[in-house]
Amino acid sequence: MDAGHDATIPMGHHDMAWLFGLDLDRAGADGLRATAGDPNGALAQALGVAILSPDHIDVIDIGAISVFGLPRYLTEAVGLSDAQVTAQSDMLSGLTGLVLLVRSRALGDGPARFTPNAPLRLLARFGTDTTIQPLTPLRSNGATGVIEPGGKAPKSDARIGGMVATVALLVAGLLVALMIWISG
Repeated sequence: MDAGHDATIPMGHHDMAWLFGLDLDRAGADGLRATAGDPNGALAQALGVAILSPDHIDVIDIGAISVFGLPRYLTEAVGLSDAQVTAQSDMLSGLTGLVLLVRSRALGDGPARFTPNAPLRLLARFGTDTTIQPLTPLRSNGATGVIEPGGKAPKSDARIGGMVATVALLVAGLLVALMIWISG
């Protein structure tokens, strides 16, 4: 299965969307969408996953946006990646009827997998690649060694100058106090 038809819901699936063909009339589609908040509802059963936020589920009538076009609608109105939509624009432009758009915000946080059943069929997946790249060790001499605790930092010139000034002021203060005591 290519990435455009990947039914996997990866961990950390932010800003992703899945497009499903919907083999229903408008009334049937609205009825199906109305069950979106129910984890055991008809939409959850048709998708194979629970929908937590029905606000991020859209039923799109392709005929109603025919002047605009589905690819343009997905990029400009929904905010999907232009590059990903363009890569599938022939397929998207050839669609008719109703489609169901499920955005990642409608789903739970954990990984899962869509298992669409009639009246749904997965058409495309859009979003960022969530493949975690393996970590490579640092290749720098600055990254080697161990920081040992202890050892005092050398005294800076400013610190030494401050200490000398403090001693000089104390001595001057003592001399002034001594002169006042003698004269007094």
